[in-house]
Amino acid sequence: MKLNELYKLNPYELYRYIKENITYGFVDKNNNKYFPKNFEKIDIDKLYVLQNPALLLQNNCGDCWDVVELYRNYLNYNNIYNETYYIEYLDEKLKIHNTHTFIVYNKDDIWYNIEDNSSNNENGIFEYKDKTEVIETLTNCFRNWIEQDYTIKITEDNFTCKQYLKPVFEISSIEFQKWCKE
Repeated sequence: MKLNELYKLNPYELYRYIKENITYGFVDKNNNKYFPKNFEKIDIDKLYVLQNPALLLQNNCGDCWDVVELYRNYLNYNNIYNETYYIEYLDEKLKIHNTHTFIVYNKDDIWYNIEDNSSNNENGIFEYKDKTEVIETLTNCFRNWIEQDYTIKITEDNFTCKQYLKPVFEISSIEFQKWCKE
């Protein structure tokens, strides 16, 4: 599907299209695809580049960082207010570094979140009374996932949740993370 066709879908149709067509992974500068089974064998920070929405659709492979930018473009095109957030848990002592991005939008005074297939949370489009509830729900899900996977208690010193603006495409993993935390 082409980007301009995707923009004509409603949010639920867009979510379904991404769920059925975009495989979780990432694409490097040479359009090589990498999937979770390979992540431990490679240096993602050296290979990853943030895809623009057209490339994401062409490659049918991306992570939450890429998919959030597709959602952002879709929502902006349809004049729907939205905000993007970056969550990170970094503990160098325990060698844990996990991130997630998510998008929230407001339509008719209802807040929504779209969770795609890159998330450990339940997938779908979810409604909330207010923006604070969305952010708290998603950050709590992220915290719970980290605590369960690593059997640790998250410390606030190592936890980040920050709203970020639209980044430049084709930046590296390290550049993207820096952008989100500024």
